[in-house]
Amino acid sequence: MADKIDSKEGGSPQAQPELDVTIPDPTPVIRELRDAVNALDQRLSSFFRYVIIALGIGFLTLFFMVVGILIEAWRFNSAQYTAYLREEIGKEVNTSDIMNSQKALLDSVKKLEQEVRELRDLRANQIENQPTRN
Repeated sequence: MADKIDSKEGGSPQAQPELDVTIPDPTPVIRELRDAVNALDQRLSSFFRYVIIALGIGFLTLFFMVVGILIEAWRFNSAQYTAYLREEIGKEVNTSDIMNSQKALLDSVKKLEQEVRELRDLRANQIENQPTRN
């Protein structure tokens, strides 16, 4: 450094010693920061990759669901499909027929129960009326 004038001592020029300041080399710190940033970047990129894959799968699922709903709506409103349904409904057994057959079966079961009771009573009367053998 050049000589500086000291104003406290009456203006006589006085030489001040030079300060020897050493600045540490920032290269290792920068290298560590760069490595930390690269590691974070790799973790975030893999995380975002998984997020994008999950969103893609969700989008495909929604797409196929909407396509299925549209196909079902089209098929339901189709004239051929309605004609096919009318034909199939005509082939099916009517529920009132099923109920009538169930009632007929129930009546026949009740008649059979009554006949079984009558046979039991008849058999019990025959056993009571038999003479005892000595």
